[in-house]
Amino acid sequence: DILNANVDWVNENFNSIFKSEDYHAVVILGNARPSAQQRSFFNEIVQVIRTNGTPMIYIHANPEGTSKFAMYKPFGDAGNLDAVQLEDGGVSPPLRVSVGTGSQPFSLG
Repeated sequence: DILNANVDWVNENFNSIFKSEDYHAVVILGNARPSAQQRSFFNEIVQVIRTNGTPMIYIHANPEGTSKFAMYKPFGDAGNLDAVQLEDGGVSPPLRVSVGTGSQPFSLG
């Protein structure tokens, strides 16, 4: 299934292609808001970033019926994982994501 294929891709990239010293931040784009349904996907990511302290941001579309931009922590046990909900799906303006260094490397605008 697609979820397991995505988990395999994350494992392959984080565990064999990259080494923790090769990156200082991770940006992942997705469609769905993180929830229990995608927890197995995020478990893999959280395990890697928790081990090396890498900040990560997950940017996703808004759920039906909502239209507000929001930045939040999707899982309480993953302190270095932030999520951003975009507003109005396909009608909002482009979002620029800049990545710097440090514990808060992401700048959105």
